[in-house]
Amino acid sequence: MILCFLVCYRNGIANSGAQLHQGALNTVTRAPLSFFATTDVGAVTSLFSQDMALVDNELPISFANLALDACNAVGMAAVIATASPYLAIAYPPILGILYLIQKFYLRTSRQLRLLDLEAKAPLYTHYLDTIRGLATLRAFRWEDHGVDKNTELLTDSQKPAYLLAMIQRALMFVLQLVVAILATSVVALATQLRTSSALTGASLVTLMTFGDVLNYIIRWWTQIETSIGAVSRLKGFSEKVPSESTCGEEEVVPVKGWPFRGDMVVDNVSASYSTVRDLNDPSSNICNSASPAETLALRDISLTIRNGEKVAICGRTGSGKSSIILLLLRLLNPLPSCRANITIDGTPLHTLNHSALRDRIITIPQEPAFLPDGTSFRSNLDPYGLADEPECRRALESVGLWSVAQRQGGLHAGLSAGSLSQGQKQLFSLARAVIRRRVRAAKQLLTRGGGLAGETSFGGGGILLVDEVSSTVDAETEEQMQTVIHLEFEGYTVVMVTHRLEMLRGFDRVVVMEKGAIVEVGPPEDMMGRDGGVFRHCGR
Repeated sequence: MILCFLVCYRNGIANSGAQLHQGALNTVTRAPLSFFATTDVGAVTSLFSQDMALVDNELPISFANLALDACNAVGMAAVIATASPYLAIAYPPILGILYLIQKFYLRTSRQLRLLDLEAKAPLYTHYLDTIRGLATLRAFRWEDHGVDKNTELLTDSQKPAYLLAMIQRALMFVLQLVVAILATSVVALATQLRTSSALTGASLVTLMTFGDVLNYIIRWWTQIETSIGAVSRLKGFSEKVPSESTCGEEEVVPVKGWPFRGDMVVDNVSASYSTVRDLNDPSSNICNSASPAETLALRDISLTIRNGEKVAICGRTGSGKSSIILLLLRLLNPLPSCRANITIDGTPLHTLNHSALRDRIITIPQEPAFLPDGTSFRSNLDPYGLADEPECRRALESVGLWSVAQRQGGLHAGLSAGSLSQGQKQLFSLARAVIRRRVRAAKQLLTRGGGLAGETSFGGGGILLVDEVSSTVDAETEEQMQTVIHLEFEGYTVVMVTHRLEMLRGFDRVVVMEKGAIVEVGPPEDMMGRDGGVFRHCGR
């Protein structure tokens, strides 16, 4: 029976922890972009590391140990009382003293434990920032500054743990005083009442470890309280953080083949990475530090892009170029007053399902993403298995990476992202977009009655969004990417964020951004010849 209980107990704890972790993970993956813009990544990391460790490790162990030590304490109290029945009279006052001790200790230790968890969040953030910016730190010789900051954060993170250890020692001291009172009572009663020396000896021997047991009971109880707090934080995180799908008014899946033309209209739209609640709440930190207008990432954006038009978005860093891409993908939500002012082929974006919208629009991000090392070339190139092997090979040939795949063993060989240069990674990401374009073209051809999959001259009406793919590549790779985009995506509506003027060859219009607003729009040739223009200044 005991064995069955332990097995069920272990499985129950494991399943509970897995469900809490899955719930928190689902919340993170479905959270809107405003959540990541306003939430410290260290706090989220601490939730998955520190809080989950409490749930998976500390909570079951503390609960089991509390039950065992409580039974042990009851038995010890009975043995101690055998020296003299009159000693049992002292138990109620002693229990009252222990209650007051644990009440004071519990409140203090619980707060210190919470401070311990919170103090580690900046340390995790520093670790993650250092890993991401390691090349920059070394280039500017900021290693010493990073080490000093790490030491400072590490010292701050250990202060609550040190104070917690100190109050645990204080608890031990107080409990030993209680045990000393009991020992004095046992000896006094034994000498005055002349009870059995054997029972008196057993009581005194039991008292030697009774204080430790009481100490452990209070500590296990405190640990359970802290662990339950971790459970509460995980559940609160899953319940309070809004899902991206709840931020829109409707969730409509576009009809098959949408978008048919690729016409895009953005009419007087403003957007912010902060939540709408933060912008309207006068007590929020955002409104205390800046006016709502200053928190806007995009201000009064009006832009009409026709079917098949190729538009480049230029501007300085932080001008809002990439924010337009995020706006078209519904990663960045506009303000409620202008939510219906963004349309593709006449369909308001705020009525569309997020996943379906992003599935219908082909996007090439600035930072290419890869599956874990060892995953095959084909799985990285076509994760959903939409194309056959010959199509995957032709896509790699179109961007000049087939020879790289051949040297490593072909499409089914394992791919390590570290084996590719930054330019090759961008070309690989472009090959993914080529496959999606060709698969879409093949479906259109089959729907219209015939054609060959992979045909490059058909399949217009789609949309391609490109976010600064040339920022970390050389001139040769940039030229190759430009050629592939113009050949493969003929007839597509292309919106490209770039800071290199060389990438503007063949584009119909240039949109110049500054401080989240559009300041200039026009053909690139006219913009370059405009005296005093912002675009011409960017070109210098």
